[in-house]
Amino acid sequence: VFLPEKSVPMFPTGLSRDHFSLQTDKKNYALSYAVKLRENGEIEDYSISPSMVDKVRQITYEEADRILSEAPETLRSRETEILSELYRLSLIRKQYRIDRGAVVLDIPKTEVSVSDNGDKISVKMVRDSSSPSRTMVSE
Repeated sequence: VFLPEKSVPMFPTGLSRDHFSLQTDKKNYALSYAVKLRENGEIEDYSISPSMVDKVRQITYEEADRILSEAPETLRSRETEILSELYRLSLIRKQYRIDRGAVVLDIPKTEVSVSDNGDKISVKMVRDSSSPSRTMVSE
């Protein structure tokens, strides 16, 4: 559960922050999902397999959106290419679903932030449609 001032893990902290989390400094156990899409966005094939993931780089929605819009030099160009391709595919998949009757509800989400000492609270409204990274995650 994510609250403005803290998060409450569903599992014990040792599991949720260690074993069930992707960490940047070690090899992580994971499930990898591979999806093959037809040109129109229809799923042609998929697989789910256990894997090991390393070289994890954690970024926020805002950082991903900045990468997609500006392609900063701070990232290797391969990372930018991967994000751009994932975004392109997410738009194709989204259109495929819309063409088959899916309804896209662009309801604003409220993001509440509380400073570490609790004296400042900020509230921001965010729409998925205005964020390429949120579109990728939703698809």
